[in-house]
Amino acid sequence: MARKKSELLGAQSRPCQIHAADLIPDWCEEVFDDVAPSEFKVKDIKYITFVNEDDTAGYVDGPTMRLRTAERKANFGLSDVKTFLVEQADIPSDMRGRKYIVFSGTVLRDRGGFLYVSFLGWRDDGWVLCFRRLGLVWDDCACAPCK
Repeated sequence: MARKKSELLGAQSRPCQIHAADLIPDWCEEVFDDVAPSEFKVKDIKYITFVNEDDTAGYVDGPTMRLRTAERKANFGLSDVKTFLVEQADIPSDMRGRKYIVFSGTVLRDRGGFLYVSFLGWRDDGWVLCFRRLGLVWDDCACAPCK
């Protein structure tokens, strides 16, 4: 069954509630979609892929990534990044420089209309907040936090 793009991206009413205004970059024109903050400890988090074995290309598009993270209860948002940064010592060390952690529950729109999600990437000696266009492909180097 084909899904409408609005279903894959989030059909939330606009404007949506903003949960982490202090982490929204200056280039952001609109918070397109956002999930409520979660209660968790980073040490209790599992990290899952959203690329399935039958994804023969080895990657998925952004809307598919968001749909799968939501289905697998792994769609943490930008507000959850704060906990990950504070408790980053509890992120498995074998992920450093090999994986990035996607927070697909918050979608930002820039002035050009492009949609973005946040992720944590390893830089030098710590995890840092970054943003990536949702319209790009997402491979198995990306993972999503899951309770």
